Amino acid sequence: MSLLKIARTPPITVLPDSSVEDVVARMIQEGVGAVVVVEEHCPTGIFTERDLLHRVAGKQLEMASTPVSSVMTSPVKVVNVNTTGSQALAIMASNKFHHLPIVDDGCHILGMVSTSHLLHHVVEDLTDELDSLDAYICADGPGG
Repeated sequence: MSLLKIARTPPITVLPDSSVEDVVARMIQEGVGAVVVVEEHCPTGIFTERDLLHRVAGKQLEMASTPVSSVMTSPVKVVNVNTTGSQALAIMASNKFHHLPIVDDGCHILGMVSTSHLLHHVVEDLTDELDSLDAYICADGPGG
């Protein structure tokens, strides 16, 4: 299955000169834990709740005057649309992050997938498989 089918599309994006205060307000409004920082539609960084905690609040920076570009995670790891869900989950697990932007071949941002998106999808697939196996085993057919 394509990552774009389970990802947030379009992703929430902000410009590098946006203030942390504006970015956090947008994250709250959109109900997301991360935004992609873009220049000319290409990701240059990612700003997450963890960045807010460690790089802004932890250092007692002024949110209104701090540009997101100075506290974002950069360079940002991205995947393309051909990446599988299990590959994306492996990338996130090995790098210890929870959000992964999806780009096209021209590096334009298309979506953002999170570990919760991927795990929800895995649980749905396993539930469907379990239901099928249960129906097969419990079927009262010939010889049963």
